[in-house]
Amino acid sequence: MNNNYTHIDLLKRIVEIPSISGQEAVLADFLQQYMSSLGYNSTIDEVGNLIVEKGKLDAPLILLLGHMDTVAPYTNVQEKDGKLYGRGSVDAKGALATFISAFHQVEMDCRLIIVGAVEEEVSSSKGANYILHHYNPDAVIIGEPSGCSNIVVGYKGKIGIHYSIQNLSSHSAGNGDKSTILAYNFWNQLNEFINKNASSAFYDPTATITNIEGTMEKCNMDISIRIPPEYDIEALKQFVFSIQEQATIRFSEVTPAVLKKRDSTVARALLSAIREFSLQPKVKVKTGTSDMNIVNTKWSNIPMIAYGPGDSMLDHTPNEHLELKEYELAIQILKLGLEHLSNELIESNQDVFSAEDEEEITQRLQALGYID
Repeated sequence: MNNNYTHIDLLKRIVEIPSISGQEAVLADFLQQYMSSLGYNSTIDEVGNLIVEKGKLDAPLILLLGHMDTVAPYTNVQEKDGKLYGRGSVDAKGALATFISAFHQVEMDCRLIIVGAVEEEVSSSKGANYILHHYNPDAVIIGEPSGCSNIVVGYKGKIGIHYSIQNLSSHSAGNGDKSTILAYNFWNQLNEFINKNASSAFYDPTATITNIEGTMEKCNMDISIRIPPEYDIEALKQFVFSIQEQATIRFSEVTPAVLKKRDSTVARALLSAIREFSLQPKVKVKTGTSDMNIVNTKWSNIPMIAYGPGDSMLDHTPNEHLELKEYELAIQILKLGLEHLSNELIESNQDVFSAEDEEEITQRLQALGYID
């Protein structure tokens, strides 16, 4: 195992290894062996997540949650004009490689864990759903493209609807409604309900037909609805059932939106680091979803942002590529941000008395007669 990769060599190797959702094992094995060769505690957990850690077990925990999987198809990897082209270079192997390189460089007193999660790109989110029940971090950074001078504090949620109707009595010459017409009417009513008073890409819902196939006798349609924070999911469901008529409706996925505080400890740490590199940081929200949506269902009170190099507009495109200078800069920004974050967590942790401290204080106050 070559443990002398440069930052760019490591990124290129990670992108070269195909890892479509459900097929991450080869990449996980490579990274596990590579990080072990550098002397880190590196394992693969029960569902296939890569876990790398360092630091004292009793120290505040910073968790870096990236993902190893990509969408299909695999695309050829090439370095050209200061850019690395290939599937996952932006979404989100660039962020994962940034995590690994910063992890290797940073020196701090906090405990630090990298998770390379599986199946982020599919609805199972198996990796994130597993780790949220096995860790209790003090701060979380999600590995997703934000651009090296920006952080992301929010992602829209998602609801999937499967619509199915069968109307065997319909005939092209008859007067009865055809299945395709009924599906069309359902979509129009739903889309009107979704888009009423819409004015914001992030704070209002949007709906898209992702698949439709049908005849006069039967029709199947899949709809994806992107939902904002605090959206009334139950009201949506009630409306859908009120217009379904003889169709069968199945809600295939319900992922809540997430919006974290822009002045949290982890946000302040990364924004400060970005400014120290003479950049003007921006705090962004995204209309897609990420593993932040998943882990926030249990870690809602934990400071959390997303960070990583790359332009998210290139996600899943044939032209997906990462600017290598931006990638190198993101490593240094993340390293400095982790140092700032660690210092603040350690300092705040020192202000909290342990159970032993409290017992000793109680005994002394009792001895002095201040309490019974």
